[in-house]
Amino acid sequence: MARGPTLIRLLATAAVSLISASIGTLAQGIPQPTPNATACAYLPIADLEAHFRTKAQNVRGLDQPTRNTCNVNFGSPLRAAMVERHAPTAADQAMSAAQRLEIAKAAFKGADTKDFGSVGCLHSIVDMGQAVHSTTCFLARSQYFALSVQSPDPQQAGIDAVKGLFDKTAARRR
Repeated sequence: MARGPTLIRLLATAAVSLISASIGTLAQGIPQPTPNATACAYLPIADLEAHFRTKAQNVRGLDQPTRNTCNVNFGSPLRAAMVERHAPTAADQAMSAAQRLEIAKAAFKGADTKDFGSVGCLHSIVDMGQAVHSTTCFLARSQYFALSVQSPDPQQAGIDAVKGLFDKTAARRR
């Protein structure tokens, strides 16, 4: 199993930091998580519910100046999906899937990757008290746009399954 910094640990840390920051500085205009955030419209909730075979819970997203995110759980925090979109940058628009996957493989030792040309996907296994499979698929040569899916069930977070969900997610952003 992958050790060290992982996408899931980073997401969990970011979520805790975000909640703490929101509670401590609401008077300063820090945005609060909401199911109406821009990125939440990209999640194909019905497809995700069919995929996880349960109803979506805790749909929450944030609109920030440089990125938009939305997270949703399916029966447990270990079964979740997250969509993330960044403001356009020249670096993102120039980076191929293969280039981004090389960077990701360096950060996630032992991860599996698949280059679909216009889309790249990275799968890793994270120890969260049990093995949790995590796959992130993203657009290449485009504004950063990614879908991450995690589950203890390897089939629910397999590259091909997440790629299919990503295609539906990406189609909703147009």
